[in-house]
Amino acid sequence: MLSSRHAIAEIRRNHSLRITVGDVKISDLMENIEMLFRDTPVGQRGRVLITLSQDEIAGDGRLCYLPNTDEIGELCEHAMVELETLKMGSDLMSIKAAVKAIRKDRVHVGK
Repeated sequence: MLSSRHAIAEIRRNHSLRITVGDVKISDLMENIEMLFRDTPVGQRGRVLITLSQDEIAGDGRLCYLPNTDEIGELCEHAMVELETLKMGSDLMSIKAAVKAIRKDRVHVGK
């Protein structure tokens, strides 16, 4: 595993970062910024600039379950078009459809 991925994994363990499903939501980004910088003393160094970047290295390369929304997480943006739903529901039909789309290379994990 790359050293940057080790750092990301440690940050995820130490903070409850919010995962976005589908389109990027500003509310999720703001929540994550607040979570990461909540213990930083205000005004200690004057004004600072926060650079926010989002790229594929932040992904774990595995699917996850989001219990608050009952959705499959960590799929690429093509999943919104290729799959009927990201909701798990009461059976395994949606996860089977996701696996089938991944195997056919129509949907990607963690990208």
